[in-house]
Amino acid sequence: NPTVYEMLRNGGLITDLADIFYDLNDELQQMYLEEYYSTLQTCMVEGSLYALPSPSNPYEFAKKIYIRKDWLALCGKEVPATYEQLIDVAKAFKTNAAAIAAVTSNVSESQIVPIGIHKDLAYVDNYGPTGLFELFGAQVGAYLPEGDTLTAANTSANMKAGLAAVTQMYADGLIAREFYTKSSANIATDVIAGKVGIIFGDWWIPEYPLGMSVINAGTPTADWVGIDLVGPNGGTALPIVKPISVSTYNMVSKTTAHPEAVARLLNLFYDVYYNDDALRLYGDKSTAAGGFFHNWIPIKVWNSSASIQEHKRVMSVFDDLFEAGYRVPNLSVALTDANVAAVEQHAEYGEIFNRLKAREKALHFIKGYPYFQSQQFGVEVKNMTAVAKAGFGIFEEMIAYNGGYAYVAALSSGEKTAKYNMFYGTATKTMQSKGEYLNTMLVTYFSKVIVGEESISKWDGFVNDYNKNGGTKILQEVAAWYAGQPKLS
Repeated sequence: NPTVYEMLRNGGLITDLADIFYDLNDELQQMYLEEYYSTLQTCMVEGSLYALPSPSNPYEFAKKIYIRKDWLALCGKEVPATYEQLIDVAKAFKTNAAAIAAVTSNVSESQIVPIGIHKDLAYVDNYGPTGLFELFGAQVGAYLPEGDTLTAANTSANMKAGLAAVTQMYADGLIAREFYTKSSANIATDVIAGKVGIIFGDWWIPEYPLGMSVINAGTPTADWVGIDLVGPNGGTALPIVKPISVSTYNMVSKTTAHPEAVARLLNLFYDVYYNDDALRLYGDKSTAAGGFFHNWIPIKVWNSSASIQEHKRVMSVFDDLFEAGYRVPNLSVALTDANVAAVEQHAEYGEIFNRLKAREKALHFIKGYPYFQSQQFGVEVKNMTAVAKAGFGIFEEMIAYNGGYAYVAALSSGEKTAKYNMFYGTATKTMQSKGEYLNTMLVTYFSKVIVGEESISKWDGFVNDYNKNGGTKILQEVAAWYAGQPKLS
């Protein structure tokens, strides 16, 4: 992690990898130099390169809104295009709770929750209030650009507006009365059970928990639609992400006799995971049954750009296969490797199908194509076979033109826009000493305001106490760090 990396680098315990960088294969060098050069910059000091970072696409953390599509139809509502319409939809879900519960097994009217959020108000993750605050231009813990410096989102006017909005949602019964007892896992369980109609989450949410709700026998009508964030008063709401994201740092001890081994291992991982010829090159060890990479390649660098290419390739192949006339003959029988082999070798469809990589045939085609075919025939999700329904998650998550990863791809290309939390460094000195205390202060005040035990009118007092107890010092440290960073490429 970043803290360990900086500690080892500053202690002179890791070796310079600047020359070893060129031992990486061409694809990895290209990935770093053309797409993730900014992550390399964070590991450079005076011409030396002290780690080969494993970059993540920062847009994979961008939040979307996911809404029960079948509940919209039941309530006579359209997909919302504004914040006000979103709230109107949530109120309609509450008003029609009895009708919603009637088509859901083992759920009562009182258990229907229009908007699901968990108790961890300072935790930027799925099913939480993160997305709600972002509708108002704020994110807990973010430092947002303002001119040549940064401003703290925690104490901003936008955060106050977001907190006031969530407080009103609670007063209107749009979030659970006992939300402060709910964990992230609890919200996922409630979604699967059919209790929740609206959540905020990342691109993969359609796979879990939404996909589980679709195949749940207790929620036979379950269907979901994902939309971009919607702003209040006709404004635009943007997801807030960091400009760069590094999941791990691959480093080499100064005492290592062969530091070039790090490049060879990364090349091996890249080949096993991304190379079309992996099976020919490495045999069964490149398969899941043979350990894939988990058991015998200790380090790795993921290529998020490959996931964007994967999304586009699979959707294109699905379209072309369907247009060419390929049909799953029986949508009540699950596809298998035997079906894959038959299509691979088919005189008419084989050439189209074989544009998919080996792993995509198993991960996407076997589950996704029956769902896609049913969708192309205009079958509603509630009327699909169990085999077709099982593909909802993988298709809406990774394949669909308007699905989860399509959102990531659009943000990555600039087709859609994000807002940036510009602090991507390690914890500052005051964050380390006061951060936990300040988070507790924030969560306590926010929670009390939401449930009506404290007043939003005391916001200025909260800001004053927060800043006095370390908030101002942290902002100064973050601003100084920001001023000293190289301009990211």
